Amino acid sequence: MITTTGIAVPEDMAAALAEDPETLTAFGALWATDQLEYVHWLGKPGQQTRAQRLGEIAGHVRNHKHRMALKD
Repeated sequence: MITTTGIAVPEDMAAALAEDPETLTAFGALWATDQLEYVHWLGKPGQQTRAQRLGEIAGHVRNHKHRMALKD
């Protein structure tokens, strides 16, 4: 899946997001940098498996808060 902001989303992540239309809509509304952060998080090595992260991604996306931009 390629988002409207041009971010390539892995198939397994796209499927997990598509399980819930509200989650998919919420992901589509994120800034491109935030979408990319989730893509990177999914593939990041660590103690959690990819499957565990896929199971958690919907909750993270629905509860996502944009970080405030820093002003000069």
